[in-house]
Amino acid sequence: MIGQAVQDRAGAEASLRRYERRRLRSAQLATRQAEPNMLFGRPSGGLTRQVREGMLHALLAAPTAPLLARAFAVKIKESSPCPGS
Repeated sequence: MIGQAVQDRAGAEASLRRYERRRLRSAQLATRQAEPNMLFGRPSGGLTRQVREGMLHALLAAPTAPLLARAFAVKIKESSPCPGS
């Protein structure tokens, strides 16, 4: 990568900008996925807990349960290799 930067500075800068955009998108996606996880993971009791558990049970019984499981585990399909690799 250093050799590329020395020989083709514009190309290296463009590659780094693309890499930065991919990493920022991944970080934003992880943040959006983590927010509901944090909400569902907070301690609660009484009616709040019953409602939350009922919602989770309904969501996990739906055909979209595998997608929910992936989102809960913050599994991201996008592959972001280092620039220049």
